[in-house]
Amino acid sequence: MAKAGLLRFLGDKNDHHPFLFGHNDSQCQRDRFLAKNMICGKADKYEYMDTISHGSYGIVYRAYDKRTGQIVALKEEFNGLSTSTLREIAILKSLPQHPAIVKFREVVRDDWDRVFVVMEHVENDLARFREGTALASE
Repeated sequence: MAKAGLLRFLGDKNDHHPFLFGHNDSQCQRDRFLAKNMICGKADKYEYMDTISHGSYGIVYRAYDKRTGQIVALKEEFNGLSTSTLREIAILKSLPQHPAIVKFREVVRDDWDRVFVVMEHVENDLARFREGTALASE
């Protein structure tokens, strides 16, 4: 993609797009981007069920959405809303809906200011398919 096309896709630096954040950019810029582009609700609308996995950047939990009755994935971000987290969210939001792409729902915080990215819950992931341990679909 040509540079001009890439910049049109990414937006202007004044929009504080996460693709354009550098290591020296402030948390304030990230927070402004979040407030402008994502819902930041309270985590108390979700009820913890169990832990799905642990990773370098956080823990993924299975949770129950008290409002809709759906099962969701809550990804606790150890480093808050890091550049890589914002990038992931922006990419998920920009992609068309497709059964093979997990759906981003919102970002929430709990009473201790921990940040969680809420996504649809899926039983399988690419690693399970590669390992041959994927669960059979219904």
